[in-house]
Amino acid sequence: MSIIFITYVNRSGSTYLANSISKSPEIFVCPEAEILIDLFLTNPTEEIFINKLWVKKIKHILTKDKKLKFWGIHYKNLQIEETIISKFEVFYAIINEYRNIIKPNASFILFKGTDLIFHYMEFGKRLKAQYKIKFIALIRDPRSIYYSQLRTISPTTKKRMCSNPIDLGNHWIRFTNSVENFRMFPDFFILKFEDLICDYSNNLKLIFSYFVISFNQNLQENPGDLFSRLPDDHKKIHPNITKPPMINSINNWENHFSKYSIHIIQKITGSYLDNLNYSRFEIRINPYVYLIIYFYYFFRSKISLFKAFLKSKWNFKNHS
Repeated sequence: MSIIFITYVNRSGSTYLANSISKSPEIFVCPEAEILIDLFLTNPTEEIFINKLWVKKIKHILTKDKKLKFWGIHYKNLQIEETIISKFEVFYAIINEYRNIIKPNASFILFKGTDLIFHYMEFGKRLKAQYKIKFIALIRDPRSIYYSQLRTISPTTKKRMCSNPIDLGNHWIRFTNSVENFRMFPDFFILKFEDLICDYSNNLKLIFSYFVISFNQNLQENPGDLFSRLPDDHKKIHPNITKPPMINSINNWENHFSKYSIHIIQKITGSYLDNLNYSRFEIRINPYVYLIIYFYYFFRSKISLFKAFLKSKWNFKNHS
């Protein structure tokens, strides 16, 4: 069994890519489940004893987590009670059981998550070799991401995914910088969303070649099987993932949100945009208005960071 991870910034087209990959009968694609990253892919080689406390915790997430509960996994089928195993082995037991339920003949399991890039080095050579782990880093124009996040209400928080261009720009830089650090690794594949959409067939062929799986042109006629397994509230924010590539919508952001937000993102991401061959959008702005808007977003960003700090302190105190 081989495991494929997709890492990305939210609203980069990862669900579209994952659904496209799910067209292959050899690949089983899991929907997102951030709780698995938090519990088992942070320090994945750490060994844990599956005692009553861990059993209770695993049973709880399998039945109560907003995303994981839709997988329909029963704890007794995992067969991991009262053993000492690594966190990754628990993760693998869960995703492999889901594969057994939905697509038992698949020889690859794909799992995706936004923060996986920051855990890449934690897997280690032994774990990567044992599970034949491969990574795909999906990159998208940050202005397009911000436009999409601004328009999307998260099914989990019921709020806009992002409404601060400074936060988006900084997060995109951190993600892209990490991706560039791993560019030369043989188990790391980098794909631009725009390339996938503009040359869909050839880029799918490249991806399947990376997996060492034969590519059949007829696969493109298959709608994929991921969309049908998404929770209903997540289907609403992914209405196009079973449709053919929509080339004309790639640069929708140009005329649909504030030129000052565009300018802020371009100032923050600057050289990274250039290195990835994203053209800068030439705009004329009032420098005084720009400063007012910039500092408004700047202070909002600092307030958000302070609130996150207080929340983490509160959670740590409650779990101590």
